[in-house]
Formats: sequence, structure tokens, C-alpha cells
Amino acid sequence: MAAGESSHFDKIAEPWDDAEDEYVVLRDLAVPEARERFYSVMYDWTALDTKALGILAVDAAAIGVLATVHDTVNHLGGCRPQDVLSPAAF
Repeated sequence: MAAGESSHFDKIAEPWDDAEDEYVVLRDLAVPEARERFYSVMYDWTALDTKALGILAVDAAAIGVLATVHDTVNHLGGCRPQDVLSPAAF
């Protein structure tokens, strides 16, 4: 831009005399917003992690139950489901 010409930014606001003051104001505006967005995204990821760990805990509990009743259920391996589930079997 040639000397003496004004830019369209001059119409929006007065130019800053000190660039350091301008950076401080911009930092005070931008940093809290960026921090808020960061924490929001991290909260969403934490919620997903919690759901995944809940499903993993249910799977681990099911494996534990199967390991516990393995000996009890193992002798039924040669039986047909109709034999096991019929009332006469009890």
C-alpha cells in the first residue's frame, strides 16, 4: 500500500500505537476461547472412553462367569439342547 493511503481496516478501528498492547488484547480474547474448545473436546473423548471401558468391564464379567461355571457346564457338552432344556431332565 502506498504511503498516505488508508486501508479498509482503518475504518473498522483505530490503529494500535503499540503492537505489544494489541497482542495482549488478542491473547486475552483468543486464549480463553481456545482453552474452552480444548476442554470441550477432551470432555467428549473422556465420555467415549468411559463408555468403552464400561463395555470392556461387562465383557470381562461375562468371561469371569464362564470361567466360574465351566466345570458345571462342561459335562453338558455331549447333550442336545432339547435334552438339557426339557422339564424331564430336572
